[in-house]
Amino acid sequence: MLDFCYVLEIKYECKQLSKELHLLYGIKNILIDIEKAINIIRFSEHHKEELMNTFNLDDIQVEYILKLTLRDINKTFISKKISKIDEL
Repeated sequence: MLDFCYVLEIKYECKQLSKELHLLYGIKNILIDIEKAINIIRFSEHHKEELMNTFNLDDIQVEYILKLTLRDINKTFISKKISKIDEL
């Protein structure tokens, strides 16, 4: 029974890490042209769709990026997040 619990815990952790990694890849994509991403967020009426098309993001990644504060959307923050990819 204890082994089964470990298996469930490991599966859960893997799923959570996989979700986080997916979000981090989205952040990595907008780093390519961070200024363009900020301008899309600030000035486009259809910012969600435009971010998805411009940076090859999916809905989950775009929602995560849109929830970030403008203060968080900078190269230092994103670089720290991207360095986490190697850890995962």
